[in-house]
Amino acid sequence: MTQKITITWDPRHCAAATKEQHSALATDVGSVIRSHCPLRWKSWRTLPQETKDAVLYELSHHYELSNLDSNQMEYINDLCSSRFTQWKSDLHKHY
Repeated sequence: MTQKITITWDPRHCAAATKEQHSALATDVGSVIRSHCPLRWKSWRTLPQETKDAVLYELSHHYELSNLDSNQMEYINDLCSSRFTQWKSDLHKHY
């Protein structure tokens, strides 16, 4: 069984403590978003909660996401939102 990655939090900035952790998490979030989120939804905010839960479930295979406080959950949610928006924008520009 592989060890889950523990995200080191910087409470002052309410984000991952290092640029490397933020970058790795953002990349993984983007990958999961592209695989699990249908494009018919206008924004992350309008996605059904079941879809958002599925994204967190997929991320929980690699990251330790239990026992997160509200600031940490907001950080993850903001990352998901920005990756979803970026993905839709990239596709719009391409097609």
